[in-house]
Amino acid sequence: QFFSSFSNKRDDQYGGSIENRARFFFEVLDAVKQVIPQNRIGARFNPSLHGTFGMEVVEDTIPTFDYVIERLEKEYDLSYIHLSEPFTDVSDVDYAEEHIAKRYRPKYSGTLMINTGFTKDTANKVIENGDADLVAFGKLYISNPDLVGRFKENIPTAEWDANTFYSQGPEGYIDYEAKTRDLIPTSKNLIRLSILINQKKEKMILEKEIEIINRERENGFNTINPHTGKVIEEYTYMSDEDVTNAVEKCHEAFTEWKSKSFEERGKVLKSIGKLLKERKEEYAKLMTQEMGKVYKQGLQEVGLCAGICDYTANTGADVLKDIERELPEGGKGVITHSPIGIVYGIQPWNFPCYQAVRYSISNLMAGNGVLLKHAENVTGSAKFLQKVYEDAGLPKHLFTVLVMNHEQSDKVIENDLVRGVTMTGSAEGGKVVAQKASAALKKTVMELGSNDAYLVLDDADVELAAKTSVEGRIYNNGETCVAAKRFVVVDAIYDKFKEAFVKGMKDIKHGNPMDEDSDIGPMAREDLRNKIHTQLKESVAKGAKILVGGELPQGDGFYYPATILENVKPGQPAYDDELFGPVASLIRAKDNEDAMRIANDSRFGLGGGIFSKDEDKAFALAKNHFDTGMVFINSFGLAQPNMPFGGVKNSGYGREHGGFGMKEFVNEKAIMSLNS
Repeated sequence: QFFSSFSNKRDDQYGGSIENRARFFFEVLDAVKQVIPQNRIGARFNPSLHGTFGMEVVEDTIPTFDYVIERLEKEYDLSYIHLSEPFTDVSDVDYAEEHIAKRYRPKYSGTLMINTGFTKDTANKVIENGDADLVAFGKLYISNPDLVGRFKENIPTAEWDANTFYSQGPEGYIDYEAKTRDLIPTSKNLIRLSILINQKKEKMILEKEIEIINRERENGFNTINPHTGKVIEEYTYMSDEDVTNAVEKCHEAFTEWKSKSFEERGKVLKSIGKLLKERKEEYAKLMTQEMGKVYKQGLQEVGLCAGICDYTANTGADVLKDIERELPEGGKGVITHSPIGIVYGIQPWNFPCYQAVRYSISNLMAGNGVLLKHAENVTGSAKFLQKVYEDAGLPKHLFTVLVMNHEQSDKVIENDLVRGVTMTGSAEGGKVVAQKASAALKKTVMELGSNDAYLVLDDADVELAAKTSVEGRIYNNGETCVAAKRFVVVDAIYDKFKEAFVKGMKDIKHGNPMDEDSDIGPMAREDLRNKIHTQLKESVAKGAKILVGGELPQGDGFYYPATILENVKPGQPAYDDELFGPVASLIRAKDNEDAMRIANDSRFGLGGGIFSKDEDKAFALAKNHFDTGMVFINSFGLAQPNMPFGGVKNSGYGREHGGFGMKEFVNEKAIMSLNS
């Protein structure tokens, strides 16, 4: 429970008005639900409507209550909703009965609870007037212990505790503000759990569940199925000692692995690829459960990873072989690509198998040890991959999944046995990790976000461009760093492309990602869906126009429809930022030159695309003008095992695939015999 009750004396953005309190209430709720499943959260809104802490009665109290309830019902799936109003005098009892209980109780059938900071007279008024049914508490915190007995008699279903969670107020009632304000930024006790009685349901939070939730907050987390919103699995963070031991064991395994020949390493990698193919159905299903990927695309992902294993095994010896050079003054020089030690990878959830395989296989071929901190919501997929590696013959501990928090991750970066760090994620996260690694003098590779532009030039095949653009925007539910996101179309063919593009996006069907006929599944987490919807609304407020989609679907799951925004301009999130979901930004360009200018008008530079019937011209434009790490011509794709993958600008640095990844974390050692 969280009380968003603050004095009107506060001068920050959360003080004073009822609207500010409602906004802060939802900010806290959105933060909490990232670490605790919604079905274990109860929302308690305490706006201090009537005279509390010297506030005047706010005339727009009821509309704000309506707003809070409507939003809670529409956007959240909580265990209960608790509207709370502190009574400070006798008149408040009548006020609450008239304006709160009668208005909301019929709908909530007892889930409405009126909290009280009682004076003695107020308590007597509640009981004697038969209003005690308003107070349907699990735990009631009262300033006067003498009143507990009377309330036990009148509300026998409740548990009672005379201890005050907040400080004692000067006028005989509990002061809600004093400690709440200090608790907001840091306290792990921000959520205070109670046993609640609800007429619709039985006890909603049992003592055992309270222990689990407290552990989730401090020592672990749950994975959530984005299609159902239900818990899949509970995980506990490793202890600091366990993390340190895992690093040391990985180093020990590395000291033996580095002496293996390329042939021996390649043999294990091929075995991994073979086993991935054999277990692809099981792996794809798990990925779908954890992050909502369409199942058939999960099968494609595992197939790509098997291909990476084979390509790396087949080419690794040639890529990493020694180079001999004759020295300028005579003599012999040899350049080796020697393994450096442990490479630590921090990877996101959008491609649970591929993100981990992409860096781990190249580094295993190079002779390094590998640690993985995967995104928490795909922890099961990470552990599945570790088992595949070990079952295929990779020495135990050489590839290790670390289930840990951010503070522990920072210590891993600092560990002297860790020699390199690679991360895939947001530009903001990349800056933080790169800074921490550089402080420890560790080399890094960063593959970060982007808002890739796909150019539709005046000689493009419009039908092909529109069809491919739909595929490029909705693939993997639109949650792909190298996805097509901004569609820059020259004026001469803009209307024709727009018509075909809108039709294609309208036909996209979202549904159970395990179903064969579903085009897109749910977004991976609810907070991600809320973020992209907020970006859309901000873009619309600044002039963008919704052509299709843009409405939050009703029902279970974190679904978001295929959406197109038009009139997208600089200053809008749809133009400036990365939209990580199935939302396309349609931008009109004057001509081909203007289209290229718009494409490069971005702080990102991961990928992009060009549609033109003149393929030679398109290749020349991509080579000489497109400021990105990758460009697709008349097509959309993700990764190819024999081509480099990576970006420029705020999309990061370093390369993976195509042999380049095998050389990112090696010691290019010079060995020389000089003529004397």
